[in-house]
This record gives sequence, structure tokens and C-alpha cells, in this order.
Amino acid sequence: MKIDIIEEKENKNLERKEVKAKITEFDKTPSRKEILKMISANIGADENKIIIDNIKQEFGKKTAMAYVKIYKNMEAIKKYEKEYKVIRSHGKQEESKKQEEGESK
Repeated sequence: MKIDIIEEKENKNLERKEVKAKITEFDKTPSRKEILKMISANIGADENKIIIDNIKQEFGKKTAMAYVKIYKNMEAIKKYEKEYKVIRSHGKQEESKKQEEGESK
């Protein structure tokens, strides 16, 4: 699987970077976890601060487009993102860990 960053835009008002990426060279549609790891490695961002908003793939094509949001901190994620998108990107276990960490601080 190969990921190319098509567009990167800084959104200072929402404390995040918005990235559009083209995903190629895959046999089956990659999972959100796989895309999360590749984007993190490609950009050098913390996986916990990345939210995959959507993945679009045309039928029969071996390319997909992903819209990804990279936040500066966890507080911004809690402030601006809907809970279901955080769970969709990171799973339920990660969400419960984040809540526990936030409560213990």
C-alpha cells in the first residue's frame, strides 16, 4: 500500500491540519487502522491525534482518497470531533483509555 499526500492545509481556528491523501497499490480496501498507521508514519504525527474523516473508493478501482484531520492536542479532539468519529478511527478501547487518562489528570 502506498499513500501520497495530495493536499495539506493548516486550520488554525480548529487547531488541526487537514490532509487529503491518495491511497494506491493495495489488493483490498485498507482498513482505517492501516491508513492511520501509514499517515502517522508519513507525516510524523501521533496516531492518537489523527482522525480519519472519510475514505472514498470508486467501484472496481485500486485507488482510494482519504480525508484526515490531525489535531494539535487531545483537548481539541474532544472539543471539535463527534464521539463516533473518534471511536471509528481508534476503536472503543482507545476511547475509554483516553477518557480514563483525561479523568486522572
